[in-house]
Amino acid sequence: MTVNTDGTTAGSPTPRDPKAFPIDERAFKRLKPEDLQFIKNLTGLTDDEALEKHVVSLQKEAYEIYPYQCIRFYSFATTRIPLVPNYAHVVKLGQEREDAILLDVGCCFGSDSRKVAVDGWPAKNIVAHQYTLDKFFEPYSYGKMGIILP
Repeated sequence: MTVNTDGTTAGSPTPRDPKAFPIDERAFKRLKPEDLQFIKNLTGLTDDEALEKHVVSLQKEAYEIYPYQCIRFYSFATTRIPLVPNYAHVVKLGQEREDAILLDVGCCFGSDSRKVAVDGWPAKNIVAHQYTLDKFFEPYSYGKMGIILP
């Protein structure tokens, strides 16, 4: 086992100070309307202020423990998978091939996995993995953002 100078072992995340790059709640306003609608659909929150409060509180809670830029800039609240070339074909593949598996590595809160499931890929055939997944990240990956994949 290799031990780094800061006490972490090789392969473990380097400790990060969330105060080094403080979050800016105003960044929430840069989320696209389609991403906000997606979160509304998942959570059942229809009020814009309630939605913002929910997402900002998730961001603050997560960033305190995992000060990653994807959390700082609300990437966890976006879906980028529809931008993949031939996305519709990919979803169709999941619907037509009984044994097709979608692997989402580095899923953070699992927004893209949820999007694919909502668009028609069978949730039982989606494997979402966040390499830092532990007791903290589990609630975010499996429910706090909205639906729970079976």
